[in-house]
Amino acid sequence: MPVFASYEEFAASVSQTESCALVIGNFDGVHRGHQALIASARERVGASGKVVAMTFAPHPATVISPQSAPSLLLSARRKRELLLLAGADFVIEQRFDAAFAQLTATEFVERILLAGPKLRAVCVGHDFRFGRGRTGDGALLAKILGESQGAQVTVLSAVSVTTPGSEQVTCSSTLIRRALSDGDLDRAALLLGRPAELEGTVVHGAGRGRTISVPTANLRCHSDVKLKPGVYAAWAEILTAAGSSFPSDIPMVEASHPAAVNVGYNPTFLGPSAFAAKEPPLSVEAHLLVGDGVELPSLYDRELRLCFVARLRDERKFPSVVELVAQIRSDIATVRQLTGERR
Repeated sequence: MPVFASYEEFAASVSQTESCALVIGNFDGVHRGHQALIASARERVGASGKVVAMTFAPHPATVISPQSAPSLLLSARRKRELLLLAGADFVIEQRFDAAFAQLTATEFVERILLAGPKLRAVCVGHDFRFGRGRTGDGALLAKILGESQGAQVTVLSAVSVTTPGSEQVTCSSTLIRRALSDGDLDRAALLLGRPAELEGTVVHGAGRGRTISVPTANLRCHSDVKLKPGVYAAWAEILTAAGSSFPSDIPMVEASHPAAVNVGYNPTFLGPSAFAAKEPPLSVEAHLLVGDGVELPSLYDRELRLCFVARLRDERKFPSVVELVAQIRSDIATVRQLTGERR
């Protein structure tokens, strides 16, 4: 299995003669900048070498400063999957706890990285820092690993993309979170290099959808990214864990359907008392569109991935359920147009 719980475990499982290139980072989102790191490592190690992506679990900020820890774009499983799809041969999910946080930058290199196979190359981002107090950087990696192993250390410049308005935007997880909180799917997708998404498990909801002939799959999301409330067009991918996949917990797409997705608080059904809490729960509900005469199997307890296409409108409170249903029917028609779905 190409996923390891620590660098030590990786070192014990890989031949010391293996030609390896290491990339290090949090990789939340596995956006274009992260993909460029992996591509750079592949160039340096060649087709016959191995690219190793080292990330940290949980996110270091949740240990060092939990009050300011960012909401995560991906679950650990999805991040692992995307790193492998981007070209990594191995993923190390280094356990980050209070003891690990106390390692100095030099100790991190000498105790962790030098304990593994000889590294041919190391690639990190321009803003990569490590060790207690974030005192380590690419220059320190180059000094220690270059002198001891002859490793080539590369610090990549920031990766930028050009928006339709000719604005240069640096790819970063922070800007992707901001785009999603603004409901700007186009900017998020541009920075990610793929559509923005949410994954989760289908759970039982209030059952209101069926009473108005618009049944929905209610999602308990695996990540905690905040998407701006509203109605969205998306592709809903029904996932299944394939026991023969590599590694075995990476799911496969069993089926894909267009979906009208509501992200919000159901204000038409919920009265003011429901919003007395400081942060009311945000619900994610997807109405999957299938052809006439086609019946979906039960999705309860199944994994669903929503790949967003467009944001249609804000969520709002309707004077009556009849008016809400009329708007939902209009939203569904728009989703059909955007996805090319035919009845």
